[in-house]
Amino acid sequence: MQINRFQTLADIFMLIGLVIFGAIIFGFIGLLICIPIFDIDISTLQARMSDGSIENINFLKVFNLITTFGAWVVSAYALIRIRQFSAKTTWQLSSPQPSYTWIAIPFVFISMLFASAFLIEVNGAITIPESLKQFSSKANKQLLENMLMMNGPKDLIVNILIVGLAPALFEEIFFRGTLQKLAIHFFDHAHIGIFITAFIFTAVHLNAEQFIPMLFLALVLGYTCYYTKSIWPSIILHFFNNSFAVIINYYKDKSTAAQQLVEDSYQPPVAIVVISFIAIGAFIYLIAKHYHKQKSLITNE
Repeated sequence: MQINRFQTLADIFMLIGLVIFGAIIFGFIGLLICIPIFDIDISTLQARMSDGSIENINFLKVFNLITTFGAWVVSAYALIRIRQFSAKTTWQLSSPQPSYTWIAIPFVFISMLFASAFLIEVNGAITIPESLKQFSSKANKQLLENMLMMNGPKDLIVNILIVGLAPALFEEIFFRGTLQKLAIHFFDHAHIGIFITAFIFTAVHLNAEQFIPMLFLALVLGYTCYYTKSIWPSIILHFFNNSFAVIINYYKDKSTAAQQLVEDSYQPPVAIVVISFIAIGAFIYLIAKHYHKQKSLITNE
């Protein structure tokens, strides 16, 4: 099969343009909706958002929800409509194969938590040049901290939906469901396409202090989506990861363990870390083996 790299490259550039356009348009729509609802002073809004000092948490949540929906989902959907692709096929909305993937997901997630805790420690031991630290936005961190402020169970549930579920769904549709497929097609190489997508995913989160664990998470999500031929497992793993961050922030003043996790100071036992990496590796190996077996059967028919 001949790879049309020029068309794929054009699709990638089109997707980038649609992301920028979607973020601008839906950002404007978000402001039109949120400013009157939450009675925001528009004269100071830009300055307060640029330094992360805006205090109206509900405004932040709704505005961010609308903007990210436009940037990630609308842009991806616009591309597949322009190119007349099938959303179900492109985004791989079918059930994952093998079927035991559903059973493995909770164990993979737990393993990812311990592996990520170790990788945060590794990331912290690396001296990050000041030039790279500039890519890590203090304003974004402050905005996220404001969004994670919770005063009760109602706020917890809302944050699980808005900070946990929505980004997992939106980002997986864009990165794993759309961009990763284009990258794999362009390079004609699954591993390169998955890595490039994971790197971009990590970079756009603007968090140099957690670059390595986020890249690791993105690679696990990428390989899981690719080998199971379904976006659902990566959405669920992403949702679990985001929701766990919400939950530990909710309990950080009530639990020492939660406080350590929020402050990235938790250090898991070495044996648990080793087992976690082995478990994740075994999972990727098994779904890859099943993928290649099914591919071979189809080829030989």
